Parts: sequence; C-alpha cells; structure tokens
Amino acid sequence: MASEQGQASVEYLGVVAVVGVLLAALAVPALAGRDVAGAVVAEVRRALCIVAGGQCWLDRRPCVVASSQVTDDGSVDLAIIRIGSREVVLRQERSDGTVAVTFLRDRLAGLDLTAGGGAQLRVGRTTLRLGTQAEATVLAMLGSGTTWVLRDARAADRLVRGLVVDGAGDLGRRVLHGGRPDTRGAPAPAWSASRRGLAVTLVAATAGAGHGGALRLGSEDLAGVATQHATGRRTFVVRRRNDLVGSITRGQSDVLGGAGAVDELYTVTVDRVGRPLDLGVLRGGEVGVHIGGPAPLRALRGARRWEAEEHLDLSDPENLAAARDFLREVVAPRPRLGAAVAVSAALRRRLDEAGVLDVRAYALSGVATGIGVAVGTGVGHLGAGYERRHQRLRLVGAAQRGPEGLWRARDDCTRGVA
Repeated sequence: MASEQGQASVEYLGVVAVVGVLLAALAVPALAGRDVAGAVVAEVRRALCIVAGGQCWLDRRPCVVASSQVTDDGSVDLAIIRIGSREVVLRQERSDGTVAVTFLRDRLAGLDLTAGGGAQLRVGRTTLRLGTQAEATVLAMLGSGTTWVLRDARAADRLVRGLVVDGAGDLGRRVLHGGRPDTRGAPAPAWSASRRGLAVTLVAATAGAGHGGALRLGSEDLAGVATQHATGRRTFVVRRRNDLVGSITRGQSDVLGGAGAVDELYTVTVDRVGRPLDLGVLRGGEVGVHIGGPAPLRALRGARRWEAEEHLDLSDPENLAAARDFLREVVAPRPRLGAAVAVSAALRRRLDEAGVLDVRAYALSGVATGIGVAVGTGVGHLGAGYERRHQRLRLVGAAQRGPEGLWRARDDCTRGVA
C-alpha cells in the first residue's frame, strides 16, 4: 500500500511540475499566439489524461496523406441469379511515415432482376448499349481482410504488386495457389478482419439513334470486426455508403457525366478483455464531374472528397455512459432506416465537449476499365463481366478541433503537400 501511495505521489508531483512549466510559458508575451496557447492547453490535458489512464493520443492519430486503391469486380448472371467476387488492394501513405497496405476479398450472391429488353457490350472504357432496360440487384456479401503496416515505401510497393492480379499469367498462378496472393517477403500482418453486408443497386439505361443515357443508384451496408495482433484490441465497424452516377452519351463517348456519394463509418475499439477504449464517427462525401468535348470543357472535370472524423475516449466514465446505446448498435448491428447507427443527443454533446474532430479534404481521381457482355428480355438476362477500378486520393487540407475545443491546422499532415 505504501508503494502504491508513493507511486501516486510521484505521478501527481510530475503532473504538477508539467502544469506549472506550461502555465509559466503562457505568461510569456511572445507565446501569446492562439496556436501556442492551444498547444499548451492540449498538453496540460494530455498530462492529466495519462495519469488517469485514458486514451490520450486521439488527437495524434496520423492522417492518410495519399492513397491508391485497385478494385477488381467479376460477376456472372444466370437468369435472375448473380454470383460474383471482389478484391480490393488499398495502399495508404500516412503522416507518421508508415504505409498501410490492406487486402480485402468479398464473395457476393443474390438476385438480379431486369425489366425491358436490350444488350450491352463493354470493352475497355467503352460501353455500347442497345434498347431500354431497368435493373435491380440485391446481393449478400461475406468477406475478409488483412492489413500490413510497413515503414519502407518500396517494400509496400512490392507487397502491392504481389496482391494485385496483373494479367492472365498472374491470374493463372493465383488460381493454382488456391486464390492466395503472393505475400512473400512481407512482414507479419498487423490486422485481420472479417465482414458481412448487403448491397442494393438500381440501374436504368437507354440507347438508340446515336444517343443514350444511364442512371445508377447504389447502397451498401457493411458490418465487421478487425483484430490487432500485437495488442489483441478489436475494432467493431459499421459502414454505409450511398452513391449516384449518371451519364449522357453520344456515339461511343460520354458527353456529360457526374457522380456523388455519401458514406458513414462507425467504430468501437475494445481491449483484449472487452473494455471499451474509443469510439469513432466518420462522415464523408464525394462529388465529381466528367465533361467531354473540346479541351476548355474537359478542363472543368474533377472530383473531391471530404471527411469529418470524430473520436471519443471511452475510458472516461461520463463518455462511456453517454455511449452505451451506440456501443450496442455497433457491436451487434441490425438493419435500420436513416443513419446506420443512431447518435443520441447525449452522445452528441459529449462528442462536442470532449471529442477530437478531424476534417480533411482530398483531390480524387480514378479510372475504370472492363470487359463484359449481357443480353436479355423480360425479367432475367444472361451475361458475364469484369471491371477494374483504380482510385487515387491526395490530401489537400486538414484541420482539427482538439478535446480542449480549440481548432488548429494539421501541419503534421499537410507538410510537403503542394
């Protein structure tokens, strides 16, 4: 007991010393700037948090400064049944100098219903349509994921090359190895994950006399859990994404196209024994425009993504009490209309009063190519297709509101960003 009291006294005196030094710094006129004052308040709060045993580094989480994602989708349509698979390779450069590489694999199956008649042929970036058709798909998904964290960008590039299928020969080797990608030379994975979900898509398309158009609405709900091997921590995840894509074509070229998306991501992290540590709420959006024709018009094309991500320390009893319902919905999610997970008024107040809020903006670019054919009349159709989508993000701005309520620029994230 005496040793415990002595340890507590040492910790208390250490905090008092830190607070005293920082408060003295505040008195120096040269340090009267708003950013310095905010930094001092943040460090005082962090020192108190460390003594209390809380999650004290939520405002030091690294940003993703650039990412590259390759998504391969393949499917077969048999009357009203669709069977498919998806592989995603995501490379993320982070502000702490590390590179995270994630490999996801999903299996999909469900209903594919069509109305009207028509045919479609896709080669590369060109899609030829004939007729007028509406289509609705409802697909169940089951998948897994693995994440590696590397400190060498070249090692990350080698791992990505082993994960992405590159040509028919590479595909053949993948099949011979039971579908397993080549991860030779990579470190042990940092995270492993499993997930399940449901995707609903509505498509309407028409083409004839040299003109056409298409409109696609999609919604995807995912739920899963990721385990960090080094610590045993588990992060439960619920994600919803809604998107809208439209295009007007003349001949074989898109004259005008646009896309928009909104997404929600809710997380709860627990330690090895199940004690809640942290919750997260991320809301994001994307918008993009594609304009064909003369060069002055093509210069107007472009896309942006924005994110607002909040985190709350659940080692604080008041925060944990406000988050009880949220925890139940994320750990054991159920289908619901509206937001994928409800954020109560009490939890919203705690997020505003004690949470860490990061806002980020990204330049977004991407390209999609594929090959496929489909034909049908009435309710069902026959077809098969493959598509590869390559998307890139580049951070253009980042700011943070810390738990002390003060805003600051995330210079650690944007340093070196042109």
